Amino acid sequence: MMRLLEIAYTQKASGMTLIPLEILQYLESRAGKDELESKWQEAEVSYGKYLKEKFNSPVKVLGELLKGMRWELDEIDIKDRWNC
Repeated sequence: MMRLLEIAYTQKASGMTLIPLEILQYLESRAGKDELESKWQEAEVSYGKYLKEKFNSPVKVLGELLKGMRWELDEIDIKDRWNC
């Protein structure tokens, strides 16, 4: 598994940040649903491109990042749809 510092660096370099739940809920209440969904999709694409450019196995790295940054996601299983 990736070390904690590698996870933190990858998150920082890709533009990811942690936001307190109350602030996220406030932002959700202020933005329109379509606008918010559009912004989430833009971020997903950008994050995916970053992982693909930086790592030989971006799907594996994504799984390690999710496990490392979210405690309740320690039993996830991510598979590359092209290399299953």
